[in-house]
Amino acid sequence: MKRKQSIIIFISLLLILVIGYIVITVVTTHRQGFLDQEGGLVVSTLRQSSIAAMEYRIDGENFDFYIDTAGKWHFRPDAEFPVNPAMMSNMTALLSKVTATREISGSEVNLEEFGLINPTLRIVITDKGDQKTVYNVGVLNDFTNEYYFMLGESDKVYTIGPELADEFSRKLVELALTDTPPVIDKDSYKSLAVKSGDKTAEFKYLRDPADFFYTDMYNWFIVNPYDFAAAGTAKMNSLLSTATSGLEMVACADYKPSLEALESYGLVSPRSDVRIDYTVTKTLGTSASGAVGGTVVEDVYYRLLIGAERDEEYTYVLIEGSDTVGLVLSQSIAPLIGFDAHNYLPVEVMLMDFNTVDSMDIVLDGKTYAVKKEKAKVGDVEGQENFKTTYTINGAEGDAYYIEEFLKTIRLLTSESLASKEVNERPVLIVTFNRNTNNFKKMTIEFTPYDLNFYLVEFNGRREQLVNKRDVEKIIDLFGSAMQK
Repeated sequence: MKRKQSIIIFISLLLILVIGYIVITVVTTHRQGFLDQEGGLVVSTLRQSSIAAMEYRIDGENFDFYIDTAGKWHFRPDAEFPVNPAMMSNMTALLSKVTATREISGSEVNLEEFGLINPTLRIVITDKGDQKTVYNVGVLNDFTNEYYFMLGESDKVYTIGPELADEFSRKLVELALTDTPPVIDKDSYKSLAVKSGDKTAEFKYLRDPADFFYTDMYNWFIVNPYDFAAAGTAKMNSLLSTATSGLEMVACADYKPSLEALESYGLVSPRSDVRIDYTVTKTLGTSASGAVGGTVVEDVYYRLLIGAERDEEYTYVLIEGSDTVGLVLSQSIAPLIGFDAHNYLPVEVMLMDFNTVDSMDIVLDGKTYAVKKEKAKVGDVEGQENFKTTYTINGAEGDAYYIEEFLKTIRLLTSESLASKEVNERPVLIVTFNRNTNNFKKMTIEFTPYDLNFYLVEFNGRREQLVNKRDVEKIIDLFGSAMQK
């Protein structure tokens, strides 16, 4: 019986020891002097989540950062400095496990020669329990490309790789988080203005353009230097992305720059000046009685200045209102440099909804044809009314298939080039669409021979697009087939 009790007591004590060891291992913030799974000599370990502050001194310059209760990093000398949390994470990650390449034996240790009396880099980490851990990095051994290292006042000296010294050698500006463009909802846009060199382009956004344009397929319109010309949707989406969501800051170039510095960055007289006006919806506060205040729509704007290039690979940029000058890849903002609104005209010749067309007047080789469309109900299919569309050409029945192919081919036309000369030829084909809309009731498209390969198109006041000659010949052939029924 006594023997059984002794075994139970022994097992209980053993469990207490094991549990105590586990607790100590988990709770302890800092450990040193053991081999990791790869066989490396681990000089120090540190849990990043335990850090409350980090001070360091390198090459005579002091840096002092701390974390607030919300987990946000701050630069103690300047509370407004926008600390980049990713940089802080990278730096403290290197402290989470410092691995030495070797330990230097006592007979070889020379603290002064190793640069450990006045360390090149001295890092002090304060944890949430107000305990401090000191990391001393000495001089570089040029032969081995390793630094001498000592933890606190320990009598042990090691050599470590260059990663720690390299990461902590950054200038303060490199630790700044640059401001980024706002996230703008598609239907919040109002206008866009781009000034590049001596050219200024202005665009207007219309959520519902039906009262101002013949089709609702476009939302952006060029109002300078054109008089309300449609802008290609895909082109505008790409342009807006370049200036907003696609603008990726590679690094911070300066913080609270002087006027002289801004001038050196080319930001006093920028190469391009981009302004986007848009709206934001804000929720009003709750009153003392508990009533919800509702929402209010405010007009705001975002302005991006694009300056000079640096090393031909990067470009300086500044968001109005920001304290930071950013660097972006020059290639990523190329569309905003030397900007020309002409490049944002749509490649489509015409995006008309032919359900709005009741009849057409067609002039082909000088002869006029009146085309009328009729829709007749032919029955119901599962409760849905079924209609048949027929066409007449000068009173005679036309082939509906070929007429609709004729219309489809016109709608699919895209510009392959732009006219560089005037032509005095008469149009070969003129199509006037008579529409059942409130506005733009008559729309006319004309096709005029341009050269051996192209026809010049004129539509809705635009006379510059060149379309393939074969496509126009196909349109003419389709109309000819429609008359042969």
